[in-house]
Amino acid sequence: LQPAVWINGAHRIATVTGEGGSAAAVLYSGTFVLLSTSFLILFYSATPRGGEAAAKRKHIERAYWVGFTVYTAATLIAWFYPLIGTAISSLLWIQWIWLDYGKAE
Repeated sequence: LQPAVWINGAHRIATVTGEGGSAAAVLYSGTFVLLSTSFLILFYSATPRGGEAAAKRKHIERAYWVGFTVYTAATLIAWFYPLIGTAISSLLWIQWIWLDYGKAE
């Protein structure tokens, strides 16, 4: 990994564990809630309904809703446990790596 990644991570931990950490963690996690909401709105307005794309659409839609739910929970947790809320938001990248846009269940 690049040194900038480690510095960013160390800075984030120092920010959420210091004074005002709850506010910083809520702002960080809340940003992802807003981004997730934007992606859901874009997804619903840009994807076709029905047809052979319906299975793919359902697969992606489910993943986006899971992301939105987890980001919202992380934001609420960040009010009381800033480091845990930030960690949950940061680790959700695992879901986005596993999301295969070509896969239909």
